[in-house]
Amino acid sequence: MQNVLRASDTLRFLRNEAGAFSYRLERNCEVILSAGYLVDAGGSVALWQEYDSVPNPNAGQTIAGRPVAERINVVRPYVSVRVNDQVFHLLPGQDVYVDPHYVFLARSNYHNKGLHMMFGYNSPAVYAAGSMSELRKELTKEVIKNAAHQLTASKTRIL
Repeated sequence: MQNVLRASDTLRFLRNEAGAFSYRLERNCEVILSAGYLVDAGGSVALWQEYDSVPNPNAGQTIAGRPVAERINVVRPYVSVRVNDQVFHLLPGQDVYVDPHYVFLARSNYHNKGLHMMFGYNSPAVYAAGSMSELRKELTKEVIKNAAHQLTASKTRIL
């Protein structure tokens, strides 16, 4: 990413309440590269994980004297992405390009074994998005994908 940065750029780091990390690279008050957990902060690109509310087959029963929930929120396997006024649904590893915006989804928080429903499971969705105008030839799809993959790599060290 050394070819992407300029001295006048602003790099902002964010961390949400669950500890998920993201960053934004801004040039002349415009976001040209962002990566990390999902955001809907307005602007040209927004990403969010959606949930479906499905009927609970145990509704109406009680467990230990407490009523069972009527519906259960289930994470959708895809992430919704808005680029300008168009909405797309991406699965992990998929991307979308609407000139000049490119979005790559490295990981959603859906887990095929149901771990996304367990308390404490916090593997947040990770994306990267960039504005690839003709003036920014150094910002390629590979650079944007790499930004997302870097945030999904394990950072655990055993000493």
